[in-house]
Amino acid sequence: MTAAEKAARDVLIAAEWVGRIADRRYAAETSGTVVSGMPIATDDRSKTLINGAALWAYRNAGYVPRWKTSEGFVDLPAVQVLAIADAVSEHVQLCFDREDALLVAVADGSITAERVEEGWPY
Repeated sequence: MTAAEKAARDVLIAAEWVGRIADRRYAAETSGTVVSGMPIATDDRSKTLINGAALWAYRNAGYVPRWKTSEGFVDLPAVQVLAIADAVSEHVQLCFDREDALLVAVADGSITAERVEEGWPY
């Protein structure tokens, strides 16, 4: 194999890792999180609804929506809505931070399948 062929193969392998890592990040990002013992969905629709409620809560401290959870409806005071939105944002950012760290491992050649599965937030 020539040096050019090896370089081309390495680029393809790196691209495969990048795609695999992005898929793994998205799975972690949308798998949900727990806030004060309450499971919170983090799929794209849920994040939109949470952010919308947080905007309303930010503008109206008396806002108390009835929020549907996996265990039924609960009242969420504005301060709790904001705490949930903050926790969801932190969860998402931690997922992107982990993806970034794994991309560094791709670039330096230290990536492994095991590393791709480790270190994701819950």
